[in-house]
Amino acid sequence: LIVVGALVQAYLSQYFEFFSNPAQINAPAFVIIGVGVLTLIIGFFGCCGAIKEHYCMVMTFAALIGIILVIEIGGGIAAFVMKGKVTDTLRDTMKDSMKNYNKTGSEGVTKVWDY
Repeated sequence: LIVVGALVQAYLSQYFEFFSNPAQINAPAFVIIGVGVLTLIIGFFGCCGAIKEHYCMVMTFAALIGIILVIEIGGGIAAFVMKGKVTDTLRDTMKDSMKNYNKTGSEGVTKVWDY
């Protein structure tokens, strides 16, 4: 997930000029990276608990993995529910960006539209 988040961030960075608020495009990449780091840390503690055969650590690992699963399911549901809002925001941003098409200082907008 860390690599996927970094690739998403690198790929979408070329579209910063297209969006008036770059946080709209940065947020998903940072969330993916954060979940990847959290999963890595929890996985490390799970491995340590299994190697040392420490019951409490293994049960804590299982509980944390269960919590992450519930959060990911909730995130998927939220993404499905908010899909229309994302579509509307993207449509409005695209319409607004047409004002800057082929103008000096807005080469990124022209590049995105010509892609």
